[in-house]
Amino acid sequence: MISVLGAFDGFHRGHQSLFQTAMSISESTGTKWNILTFSPHPQQFFSGHTSRLLFLENEKTILKHFFSIPEIRYIKFDDELMSLSPESFMEMLAQEHGVSGVIVGDNFRFGKQRTGNIEYLEYICNKKGWIFKSLPLVEENGFAISSTTIRGIISCGNVEKARELLGYPFFIYNKVIHGDKRGRSLGFPTINIFRDPHKVVPADGVYTGLVIFDGNYRPAAINIGLNPTFSGTQSLRIEAHLLDFDGDLYDKEVLLLFMKRIRGELSFPSVDDLKYQIREDTCIVRTESSMILEEDFEELAKFIHAINNS
Repeated sequence: MISVLGAFDGFHRGHQSLFQTAMSISESTGTKWNILTFSPHPQQFFSGHTSRLLFLENEKTILKHFFSIPEIRYIKFDDELMSLSPESFMEMLAQEHGVSGVIVGDNFRFGKQRTGNIEYLEYICNKKGWIFKSLPLVEENGFAISSTTIRGIISCGNVEKARELLGYPFFIYNKVIHGDKRGRSLGFPTINIFRDPHKVVPADGVYTGLVIFDGNYRPAAINIGLNPTFSGTQSLRIEAHLLDFDGDLYDKEVLLLFMKRIRGELSFPSVDDLKYQIREDTCIVRTESSMILEEDFEELAKFIHAINNS
């Protein structure tokens, strides 16, 4: 088994270069390949699960199908794993996961206190007769693409730049929950999405997006924030007004694709002012989504297929 090793908070363009290399070597050698990563993500382990990730494990399952990855296998990340020497870590890969080849980014470190480096990894692989390949980090404008950078960009609301670095739109995949039904009273019904505390969320504001559910899709105006025009909202809300849709999605899992930020969150002096702005936002979404669907329909179809098979 050729294993692509890494923490992999989502699969950005740098990670995708590793997958493409694994696929190419697999085809030329007839050896199967997979992704070998960690659960929980090391960042969450060290932060006491207070950190936020780009994509959770159920979302990585969707990405697995999106990229036609044969398998994602998880190694338990705990104190026992952290205590393994580089030599013992390599033996664990062979004995417990059947690894016979390794593909990594050239910043990969492993073993107790991260003492295992690329040079040592290559030495051990050569000694064992394993396939070995390390790749340089993929750069954008002279800077290495990293999950840390993308998380910061999303937190600032720049989902267009995040899409550029990821190679696909940032998304949230979770269950529709009951809200206060305020949107319906305004004439713009919304679905409310459960917010997982471990998931990074774009900055407060309104976004052009697409919502995928039950093998269907609808353009949507996605709002993230506290609804400051109304008092009493204390927790962050993730809501989406689906265009040309009037149905019940309660308790269904839906996928929200974030395409572009329209504006930041605003507090309006009156409900009528809010309704006027929502109408304006909806018009923008309708215009922009028609272009998105025309340009990116193949990508949307891949997401629908990935969800159906996850």
